[in-house]
Amino acid sequence: MTVQTFPRALVDTGWLFSHLQDPEVRILDATFFLPTDQRDAAQEFSNCHIPGAQRFDVAAIADMTSPYPNMLPSPQIFTEHARRLGVSNDMHVVVYDSNQMGAVRAWWMWRYFGHEQVSILNGGLGQWQADNMPLSATPRTYARSSFTASVNPALLLNMEAVRSVDVTQRAIVDVRGAGRFSGSEPEPRQGTRSGHMPGSCNIPYRQFFNAGGTFKNITGLQMVFEQAGIDPHAPFITTCGSGVTAPTAAFAAYLLGNAYAAVYDGSWSEWGSQADTPVMTL
Repeated sequence: MTVQTFPRALVDTGWLFSHLQDPEVRILDATFFLPTDQRDAAQEFSNCHIPGAQRFDVAAIADMTSPYPNMLPSPQIFTEHARRLGVSNDMHVVVYDSNQMGAVRAWWMWRYFGHEQVSILNGGLGQWQADNMPLSATPRTYARSSFTASVNPALLLNMEAVRSVDVTQRAIVDVRGAGRFSGSEPEPRQGTRSGHMPGSCNIPYRQFFNAGGTFKNITGLQMVFEQAGIDPHAPFITTCGSGVTAPTAAFAAYLLGNAYAAVYDGSWSEWGSQADTPVMTL
């Protein structure tokens, strides 16, 4: 698969295997689980990961003062994490996960903080294992780097900006499951209303993946957007429950050549918990 940016946004297991010893590549496991999953991503990483990988915890590399989960940290905090991981501004970062959730969030975070040399491992840990690639339980550390973040504000919108959006001019794509979008299923967070933003459309994030966890090809991704009535080449806003899976739609659009899809970071955990935000149900 070829995209217009460097490095390729999506790499396969063969490519990553051939770069395991590349000193200019850093591999990050960004697996993320919901509290209802009752799984420990850090423990699973300790038990089994791609050789040379380090843990990138999207829930911990966040604004811990925010009342909402997983919100972006400050540039200073992200810079500190990047330096601890041994990532410098000229390195190629490859992120992966084990359940098609955290890698897209990590990819978007690196891009937001000015690091365009970031790719996702297609199929994640599951595809790596299916291809009989080596695994490790040995942690890897690198010397502290000199990374410096530089924010790309076009990739992020706050609630005030989303409130002012004319959805006839800029679509809002909600990637939560259909039941949560329609309001027929309760929200997992206490005090959060069910439903969706007026004028938004629903593309559950799983629709962008094949059954085995790899991303659909270019034609398949294009069809997902078209079936929802969304032009993937136009600027749009993507949202989810707490900002983790929202970048899935942005990444799919990126593979189709659109680098300007923005994420509403507060997502439904913020919007649905406010008393004065409009909410619709089906």
